[in-house]
Amino acid sequence: MKMSRYLPALLALSLAAPLAAQGFEGTMKQLQIMVMPPGVATLVGAGVTDPQQILDALATKVKGGDPSLVMTSEMTVSVKGAKMRIDGMNMGMAGTGYAIMDAAAGMMYTVVPQQKQIFVLAMADAPMVARRMAEQMGVQPPSTTPAVTTDLGVQPAGGVQAHGYRVTLPEGVGVVWVDPAMKTAFDAFKGMQEKMTGLNPGTGRVQAALMAFGFPMLSQMLTKAPAMAGEGWVYNHVETSEVRRQPVADDLFVVPADYTQVNMAQMPGMS
Repeated sequence: MKMSRYLPALLALSLAAPLAAQGFEGTMKQLQIMVMPPGVATLVGAGVTDPQQILDALATKVKGGDPSLVMTSEMTVSVKGAKMRIDGMNMGMAGTGYAIMDAAAGMMYTVVPQQKQIFVLAMADAPMVARRMAEQMGVQPPSTTPAVTTDLGVQPAGGVQAHGYRVTLPEGVGVVWVDPAMKTAFDAFKGMQEKMTGLNPGTGRVQAALMAFGFPMLSQMLTKAPAMAGEGWVYNHVETSEVRRQPVADDLFVVPADYTQVNMAQMPGMS
């Protein structure tokens, strides 16, 4: 059993982590798109080498793109206090799954119905798991170069007037559009968010810099591919919409009792 089989699910979780918080109860839609290096090269062309130009080009090409090049998840996120459930996660060969996160308990459960398995991770183990994942993926150590930030002003995104920022780092480039009205609404989940970012070591520094601006209605990242993914760039696009405050049933956050549980910290190569 290899951790790499479930990287799409971990990516979804790390990007969605800012969505839950004490005091918020409701749902939202989230579109997540990931393109690996071969897809990036095909969609943009070998002649384009500037990271910002590649990012801008992909932003207009990925929606509804060829599924052999573009991995898309159309997810529903349900939040109640410090608990979050993400339905509709594209897990590649493992089909579609969902995840439950409990920030108060410091626990994450990734549920794979097709295989009747639950992958369990305590946030106390997340730094160790992130370190081992980075080693397996061949991720280079993060740079110490300060991020260059550009203010992009205000424009509509996700049904709100969002404020945009561009971040440039040696690891890649990213753009985020945040809802100023929601800037502090999800602070209760910040500690778990930071640990979840570590579980996606290929995009960690760029992602962390973007998330620092607040609640993301739209984020787009282009980061250097880890060794296991081949040469080139990886593109990630996450779009949030239909944020609604409404009652959420408690039983949504209960994991199936008859599924086999697998401790991610004890998987081969993790200890």
